[in-house]
Amino acid sequence: MRATFALIATTALIATGCGGETDPQNPEAATSPDVGRARCATVPPQVVEAIGATLTVEGGGTLRNPWAVRSRDHDGVWFVSAEIDGPEREADGDIATWAFLDPDLQDGDVVPVDDLAQELSQPTEGAEQEVTFVMGDDGVVESRGCVEQVGGEQG
Repeated sequence: MRATFALIATTALIATGCGGETDPQNPEAATSPDVGRARCATVPPQVVEAIGATLTVEGGGTLRNPWAVRSRDHDGVWFVSAEIDGPEREADGDIATWAFLDPDLQDGDVVPVDDLAQELSQPTEGAEQEVTFVMGDDGVVESRGCVEQVGGEQG
């Protein structure tokens, strides 16, 4: 009887981790089939546009395969990572990370986090710089992992 209960409980836990991507309105509801991708959230088009507008890539730049992870260290902050493409940056692997300051992942300020984002973009006008974001903050490395593992598999 105990073995049957344990099997049912384990199956239920595994089943809750299968499905599509995380819903930005409920970031704790992990529904990705890969535990490493459980926190990956689809980035809304307006957020991609907001980050894209901060790019300073010579000849123009675009974002590819953007993914977001809600930070557990900073209230109301999502870390968004994406590959940056441009005339000099067509190779895979140029991943940059920004902090998006909006708890609903809809309309907020953008702050470059890693060296590449700082080199190739600028914060949105009025972005609060009172908090410094670092690579060790929860959600930074995870959002980069989403780009590396999931790539363009957004639903």
